Amino acid sequence: MELLISAVILSVGILTILQALGLLARVTGISSDTLHAITLAEDKLQELQYKERSKQLTGIALSENKGKYGLVYNLEEVTDLPLYKCTFNIQWDRANRKEALVLNTYLRK
Repeated sequence: MELLISAVILSVGILTILQALGLLARVTGISSDTLHAITLAEDKLQELQYKERSKQLTGIALSENKGKYGLVYNLEEVTDLPLYKCTFNIQWDRANRKEALVLNTYLRK
């Protein structure tokens, strides 16, 4: 009887750990995708900063595909300040679901 109770307790503990590992794997994947999306936006922002320094930048709205990620960005001049407002919209598919991240920042003229 004692052996049966210990086996049940051990089984419940192992099942709980296995469920936690599945959740951990899913959360790690989502975190990795989000980090990659943010890195794409940072790369594009650095490219825009370079264009601004070399006086090649104008108000633009463009769309690009980077692997499984779709990047749409918009650049608007702020009228009262020497700034551009940059809006990045990154979309991707994860486990047959659409994920999206919208980032807003400003770029100095």
